[in-house]
Amino acid sequence: MEKLEEYYRYSRSVKLGLEVKNEQLLREALEIKIPNNMEKKPEKYAKWLSSRAMVFTKFGEYENAIAEYMKGYKYCPEQNRWEYCLNWAASHIAPICGSADGKTRIEYAKKGLAALRLSIAERYMGRYPQQVQSSISNLQAYLNVIAGDKKKALSALRVSSRTTTPHEFFETSECNVYLAHIGKGVVASIELKNGDLLKEIIINGFGLQNLNRKIIKPYEILVNMVSQNIKEILAEFEALFTMNNLNVHFPNSKKFFSYYQEQDKNKMEKYFQ
Repeated sequence: MEKLEEYYRYSRSVKLGLEVKNEQLLREALEIKIPNNMEKKPEKYAKWLSSRAMVFTKFGEYENAIAEYMKGYKYCPEQNRWEYCLNWAASHIAPICGSADGKTRIEYAKKGLAALRLSIAERYMGRYPQQVQSSISNLQAYLNVIAGDKKKALSALRVSSRTTTPHEFFETSECNVYLAHIGKGVVASIELKNGDLLKEIIINGFGLQNLNRKIIKPYEILVNMVSQNIKEILAEFEALFTMNNLNVHFPNSKKFFSYYQEQDKNKMEKYFQ
């Protein structure tokens, strides 16, 4: 009973800390010790550790975050492991973006890819396995770009680009996870200057089959998504614009976004040719 009381006390503290954006409350939550033998409540133990990982990430304590994810993996219920591993892999992006050192970036990218391989190995991928696979592929592409493996990045993007999304999917809880990663596939496509894959990822990923694929240009569909305030695309663009050492991580993207800021349609069109 005591174990659950501590778990709920921790959960309330984190929820309140996030709602009021109070770092002190979040720090105090981290100080709540996980009771002995909490492993006997595996689902809650895994949730507790992944929540701690999320808080550590917010504080920039990336190694602590990754360590918590590693500890919790084997306790996570099978039906939730695909999402757990996706979050674990994504936790490697923040330290990548904060470093200008090439060796460090590649090291974190490879660790993130290893976590994704665990996700791929899971037999259960929710009610929409194709969308889960697409989420994994988009994150794979993003991390492989950073790791310098363009061939694997393109292979992952091709998987994502073939995934069509039914409209009813956008009403599900799984949709939030999916949309959180589709922007990374878009960014990887821009960096690799592959306009065809960029179009397919956006058209199929957002269920925009009514668009004429043959006529619309890659930059046009991208500008259109931004003008409609599609938050998943905007979030990735904002992350790129504020990223330390953008030129180191995404040199081609930096060039494209300079054209975008200038609203130079000719240069944006030529970029993908």
